[in-house]
This record gives sequence, C-alpha cells and structure tokens, in this order.
Amino acid sequence: MLPQEEEIKLSALSLPEGVWHNVFCPFCRASHEDKLSILKDGTTIVYRCLRASCGASGKIGSGGVSSTPKKKPEFIPKRYTKALTSLPDAVAEEVYEKYGLTLDDMVAQGFKWAVEDGALYMPVYNAAGIHVADCVKKLKLSYPKERKVITLYHKQDMNLHFPIGSSRDSTCVLVEGVLDAVKVNKLLSSVALLGTHLSNEQAVALRKKYSKLIFALDPDAQDKAVKLAKQWRCLFSTSVVMLRDDPKDLPLEELKEVFL
Repeated sequence: MLPQEEEIKLSALSLPEGVWHNVFCPFCRASHEDKLSILKDGTTIVYRCLRASCGASGKIGSGGVSSTPKKKPEFIPKRYTKALTSLPDAVAEEVYEKYGLTLDDMVAQGFKWAVEDGALYMPVYNAAGIHVADCVKKLKLSYPKERKVITLYHKQDMNLHFPIGSSRDSTCVLVEGVLDAVKVNKLLSSVALLGTHLSNEQAVALRKKYSKLIFALDPDAQDKAVKLAKQWRCLFSTSVVMLRDDPKDLPLEELKEVFL
C-alpha cells in the first residue's frame, strides 16, 4: 500500500459510510482546500482527487466488484447555519482590491459576511434562480491546511452555479468557482461548474439556455478544458481560452480583451 493511501485510511476512520466526503489530498498536497473525495463502503475505500492537475484515484481494501448494483449514496442536505451579517466596509474593500467586485456586485448576488468563520458567504443558484447551496470562502487562512472553500448543498441539484443575470446571452463562459462566475458575468453570461467536471445532465441543462460554451478554467485545468470542449462539440459550439490566472484574479480590463 502506498504511504498516501495509509493517510487516506486514517482520514476515513471517523467518517460515516455511503456518503462522499472531501478530505486533504496526500498526493498533490494542495493546502488551499480539500479536494480528495472518498467513499467508504464496507471494507473498501474509493478515492479520487478533483484537482485536474492531480487526478489521483484508486481503491483501498479487500472488497471486490459486487455483482449487485450499488445504491447511489444517500443525499444528505447541509446548510450553513452560523450567523450572517451585511458585508463590513473593510471586507468590501478587500474583495474589491483582490477581485475587482464592488459592494453593489456582491449585494446583487446575495453575498453576506460569515462572522464566526471570518468568511465570505455566497449563495449558489440553479438555472431557475433557486438558492440550492451555500458556498463559504475564507479570505485569509488561519493555518496552512485549513479549507479555503466549503460548499454545502441543501437541495439535490446539478451542482452548477448560475449567477443572478446569467441568462442574457446565448453564449456562456464556463468557469470553476462562484467568484469566477460572478466576475465574468459582468461581461458575458457565466456559469460555475463548481469544479472541473461537466456531466451529461449538466450539459443538457446548459443546452436549454446556451448554444455556445467558452471554457475558461483555471490555468492548472487547461488540459481538462480542452477535453471538455472536444467532448461537447456534439451539443454546442465550443471554444477554450487559456488564461494566465484564475478568472477572479484577473483585472476586468484583461477579461474584456479576452471575451469581448
């Protein structure tokens, strides 16, 4: 057994079975958020890293392949239940400095301040504008391996984020995170994949609104963006843009030059 798999076994000890959990990935050792998804099933642990630049996956344990179809893990609704307030002036200024989003931009999307965690609270909306999940992002980490972003789903949906006002164009820019989508949405309709995966179900939902997809994933996922663009040419006109940084971290003027 690989040393990294020993770490995964230790991480899984206290976790319940039958539900996917995100933990620290001992392969890529990305410290900004937990990207290794693991599922316990009896004596077996299945794992896969969601980072495109890592992609580690495998199975630990003695369980073989069962001839009986396994049930889909039960969906367990989760919500962010801690206190929320309006965005303090200092936080609004920090977000503007880092990401170029104004207070009006954030208020329009329902952003709040998670007081206890010192984090930005961002609602996740589905294609119908229904609030389906809570995304909480730390602006500053308290310790190196602290999770930077946590997403809690309280409705079983397609795990896509449609910012308010994202359905005005037939072209859609697909990005990874909520802040990426909100920023690009100032220029063109944008939807966040909340990762780097685009399923059949998600693609069909997007086709109801858009005829063209522009994949603008983070620099470490550009190979994945190319694969997705090729995969979905059967449904959309697709293209890929290669960005020098995450969309949220680029100046708006630079994004204008790319997309307009």
